[in-house]
Amino acid sequence: PASQPSCECQAALAPDRKTEDGLKESAKFFQEAAGSFAFLRDVACIKVESPRPVDISPECATMLEKLMLAQVLCKFGAVCGEGDGVG
Repeated sequence: PASQPSCECQAALAPDRKTEDGLKESAKFFQEAAGSFAFLRDVACIKVESPRPVDISPECATMLEKLMLAQVLCKFGAVCGEGDGVG
């Protein structure tokens, strides 16, 4: 469902991101959200008839997938001591 990535994004904000385990858990949820947005782009978006809503377009789903992956990189950098883990 289209709400799954939203729930995964919300779940990514719940762990204590001041700890290594919390950062890893947060990054895992952001990865899952990215995968869900990729699924929406590759499967669900092509089933939506015209006129297609902007928020379920392949372009929007791709942008959201990349945003989630950027969050993972931010979290991973914080785990590795290269980032601040904020965001």
